Amino acid sequence: MATSATSQTPEPDARLREYFASRGKGGAPSTAPKAARVPAKPAPKVGPTRVPSAPACQPPPERDLTRLFNERSERVILGALIKDGARFDEAAGLEPGHFGIDSHREIFAAIQRLHKRGEGRDYQTVCNELGKRLAGIGGWSYVADLEEGLPRNPQIADHVRIVRKCAAARLAYKAAGALQAALEASDDPLQTIDQYRGQFDSAQELAAPDGDCGLRLLKGSEIEEQDSPMIVTDHIPDATIVGLIGPPGICKTTLAILIAADLSRGRTPYTGAPCPPRNILIMSNEDSPARIRKLFKAAGGDLSRLFVENCDDGWLLSDLSRLEKAIAAYNIGFVILDSFASHSGKADLNSHGETMGLLIPLRALAEKYHCAIVLIHHLNKSASADHLQRVSGSIGISASLRHSIHVAVDPDDPELRLLLNGKSNLCPPNVPALRFRPFPVGWAGESSITLQEIYQQPAVSEDSGAVDRAVPWLADALRPGAMAQRDLETLAKTAGHSWATVRRAKRALGVISRRSEFGGAWYWWLPESGAVQ
Repeated sequence: MATSATSQTPEPDARLREYFASRGKGGAPSTAPKAARVPAKPAPKVGPTRVPSAPACQPPPERDLTRLFNERSERVILGALIKDGARFDEAAGLEPGHFGIDSHREIFAAIQRLHKRGEGRDYQTVCNELGKRLAGIGGWSYVADLEEGLPRNPQIADHVRIVRKCAAARLAYKAAGALQAALEASDDPLQTIDQYRGQFDSAQELAAPDGDCGLRLLKGSEIEEQDSPMIVTDHIPDATIVGLIGPPGICKTTLAILIAADLSRGRTPYTGAPCPPRNILIMSNEDSPARIRKLFKAAGGDLSRLFVENCDDGWLLSDLSRLEKAIAAYNIGFVILDSFASHSGKADLNSHGETMGLLIPLRALAEKYHCAIVLIHHLNKSASADHLQRVSGSIGISASLRHSIHVAVDPDDPELRLLLNGKSNLCPPNVPALRFRPFPVGWAGESSITLQEIYQQPAVSEDSGAVDRAVPWLADALRPGAMAQRDLETLAKTAGHSWATVRRAKRALGVISRRSEFGGAWYWWLPESGAVQ
């Protein structure tokens, strides 16, 4: 018995060979019954090979067209419109036929009819509008379920674009099938293609947003509002280009490095309030890296966060890609370009178009990386009192800058410098100037003088004795005690003294002026009167 059983059972190796042979992987021939074998595919006949011609546009089977829809987007649109009927305008350009599911076409058509009649659109009114068709689409529970699982704030416009693209794909596939059939029966293929071109154009227009003209447009309702970021409130904006303007030798670079040094240490410039520390990049063709390091160290900056351009590099503003790579690679938060003219290459700074072509991409780069870029620039030789006319080069420079800072000598203390707001789209005008000391470098309080007063020329009609007459008048006005600058301006106008003359009288008397508190009014008083309370 044992011998008989052994003779009927194949060896393990034989069973493995049979298993692999039955699957075409080699081994011993199969011992399975012939009836269980799949007949082999007959060998092809020997003869000339005919390559079948491929159709110009083979449409998919009709059943595949039904898959060209996005159920999730269709449900989000319908659910959002039922939940909040006031958002129907966000579905502008959408029609019932754009939906790929029949029940969704019916529901959107009902919502559309209610909108045209000016009636409320909610779950109850939509169900009533559907009437007898409600049962065919799944009943009231199906309509109610559309509101389930909605995002917290669904962006209807985004889902409308998805639904329209799916509808465009269905239209294009159907047009392709019709074109293929027409080509097979046509004697003039080019004419036939022209006849169907309109259907493909319609599909392309359907896939694009309404009014698409090739521009990347944002709808106002979809734009997130943001306040303009500031480094120093009312004085130095962030994430844009800032012009630092003044005559040669006025310490513009010193001021820029003072601001950068504070930021590298995590201090807000001037106020000293804590802020996230930033890496600093200085691109200078004016000073050597050694001198920049010395100035940065003297201002108290963190040298480990300072990066300086090698003067031999020869980088120009026309090559923004390299600057962008540096900002991204070193996580730069503050850039100083010293100066605009030396980095502009062959660009004509008197040409409006060429200056705009340099500055607008630079501004976009600052916004992209949330990085402030300070552009040091010079004044021209004009004696105009208009600070916009004092900027060297084309007016396009001032137009491109969102904010400009002018540096000037403090009339009340020639040892100090003033930081004054010039042209600005981001900061209010006529805010108090900030004082800083070039040697040793540091901040030195505020000043009530304005940029207009800095550039204002003395009146031709003003005689040489105007200041002599204003000095006793100002002393008498301040003798009772401190007086608000606003009240003093009114008294001076009544007495016939120009404000520029009063300021010169102030310097002659040594009058002190300070704010009563941060953001408060300015007060003037005589040195012997004591500080304002």
